[in-house]
Amino acid sequence: MTQPIPDRVLVLTSYPPRVCGIATYTQDLVTALNRTFNGPVRYTVCALEDGAVSRDYPAEVTHTLDTRHADDHIRLALEVDRDPRIERVWIQHEFGLFPGGVGHYLLQFLNVVTKPVAVTFHTVLSSPSPDRLAML
Repeated sequence: MTQPIPDRVLVLTSYPPRVCGIATYTQDLVTALNRTFNGPVRYTVCALEDGAVSRDYPAEVTHTLDTRHADDHIRLALEVDRDPRIERVWIQHEFGLFPGGVGHYLLQFLNVVTKPVAVTFHTVLSSPSPDRLAML
């Protein structure tokens, strides 16, 4: 009898070895969640890059996204939709992580992907610009 494919959450985030507070936070979170649910890896990572950077990522990083290019957001959305192992997407959002016209590239990803998406906002601006308010 074949084992059912576990549902998996793909977390879009910066991730070590990239030096970033959100990267460290997310690594601790993913490690704790995978350890708590004790089984096949249920939380995997799409590491955010700002260019063609080649980092030595740990095994839980299954995807990367070049945040400087709109086309890469669309590529990732299509990959996520085609992958039966990914059930949900969880975005760790901070404005500096998603360039492209105040995050409009991220909106392109969200407009294409059809799987459920949750967002954690790590920065909540008290007086966002009209562009950032529209993006949110």
